[in-house]
Amino acid sequence: MNDDQLRAKLRALPREIAPPRDAWTAIAGRVAGSSSGEDSDPESKPPFALRRVVLRGLSLAATVVLAFSALYLFKGKTLPDSGWEVSVIDGSEQPFLLREGAELTAADGIRYRASTWIGDVTIESGSTVRLAESGEEKQVFRLDRGEIYARIDAPPRYFIVETPSVTAIDLGCEYRLQIDDAGDGTLEVVSGWVALEFLGREWFVPAGASSTFDHESGPQPPVFMDASADFRELLRRFRGGASEVLPSLLDSARAFDTLTLWHLAYTADRVTRAAIYDAFVALNAVPADYAKEDYVDGNPAAVDWLRLHMGESVWFRPELFFESNLEVTP
Repeated sequence: MNDDQLRAKLRALPREIAPPRDAWTAIAGRVAGSSSGEDSDPESKPPFALRRVVLRGLSLAATVVLAFSALYLFKGKTLPDSGWEVSVIDGSEQPFLLREGAELTAADGIRYRASTWIGDVTIESGSTVRLAESGEEKQVFRLDRGEIYARIDAPPRYFIVETPSVTAIDLGCEYRLQIDDAGDGTLEVVSGWVALEFLGREWFVPAGASSTFDHESGPQPPVFMDASADFRELLRRFRGGASEVLPSLLDSARAFDTLTLWHLAYTADRVTRAAIYDAFVALNAVPADYAKEDYVDGNPAAVDWLRLHMGESVWFRPELFFESNLEVTP
């Protein structure tokens, strides 16, 4: 598709997509009529599953409009000379271009800021990074050791940071990433989301949460930074093999802590997943029509759907997602 064809398709898209004001009444009537043969109460509310399907359909349509627009705006931008402009923070040296394939080590006492149109990355003293890929499809940094602080405004999965143990995939966010000489480290998300990929799986870390990881076992379940000390200690003991503390761990969890529990169940056995699911229910984190068996059996679609639901409702904290209250000095 060339530029003229793309512009034509954009002009043909509606400016807004909204259902008629009486859509729910009509839908409820048709569903009830087809199942019982009788007219439904026009004031009745459609079942959750139906509302969810219709809302997801409308949301998808709106997303298509936004995606076409974003792709058009994104398509016209190119990086200067396939690189990032780098300058010394609090220094008088002239900026230089970090080109694809080039490596940069920040000497002791020196901090750098690498910038391009999608955002900037602060490279802390003692860190070693390499611009592994710089193209229209994606930007890939390699962080071998040290610490970076990234502020990125780009389409999801466009900016990626590889490390010796995990890969941090930007989903539109601001975050700090630290790696030690062994390849172990910590991710702290200030705004938006980051996915940590390890051996084909992804751990999702939202604003206000952090996750530690190592080169052998990958990421630990992310934890909101304001989780209680009791919850953290019980989590540590459970992951250390003390399975008897699971009831206490679940009792100490807040609704926000279902973020940690969902990831904890990621690789758990059926008995543990069943107990965690019951905790979700007690914390009002699961829709009434969601099938427990699908989650306990580890049905991939059901597990991922529940993650999306919780991400949109329970884990989404606007006061952290958009404007962090964390004390972070980039």
